[in-house]
Amino acid sequence: MPKEITKNLPLLSELLSRGNTLTGSIPEELCRLPYLHLLDLANNNLSGSIPLCLGDVDGFKLQQTYFIYRAVS
Repeated sequence: MPKEITKNLPLLSELLSRGNTLTGSIPEELCRLPYLHLLDLANNNLSGSIPLCLGDVDGFKLQQTYFIYRAVS
């Protein structure tokens, strides 16, 4: 994963990279994305541990609002 992600996409809120054959480790730079609230890195070839700082990302702590759509007949 590119470490420059925080420089190029500072307002990134969702990173969906499932099944992209990414290699290497999860960069700690992801922890510097204050609006990140959805991170999907499943089904890749990543190695190493998950950075502990990801537990401190504010976006993961924000309460989410969910809307239920109901069709009116």
